[in-house]
Amino acid sequence: MKRKGNLSDDIETMSNFLEAFYGFTRGKLKRRSVKVFSENLMDNLTLLLNAYINGNWNPPASIQEDIVERDKIRHITKFPIEEHIIEWAILNIIEPV
Repeated sequence: MKRKGNLSDDIETMSNFLEAFYGFTRGKLKRRSVKVFSENLMDNLTLLLNAYINGNWNPPASIQEDIVERDKIRHITKFPIEEHIIEWAILNIIEPV
């Protein structure tokens, strides 16, 4: 396998983070967290991108939630939208390689 380098320059772009946001939110635009994040989309993405570039990004704690369906309780773990956007931004570049 051939090693690929200098992927950070491709990951750390606003266009990649915008693509990551739209990729993650496809089919999820009615969710409250997506609506809140997209109200100030460019400001939120700029803060997220700067935190990623500067190495200040620390993933926030996951959210534990119980869902009851047909008398069955499911325990789920949800991650904040920021975590998903960072993951999508990285994978947008790495997966094609």
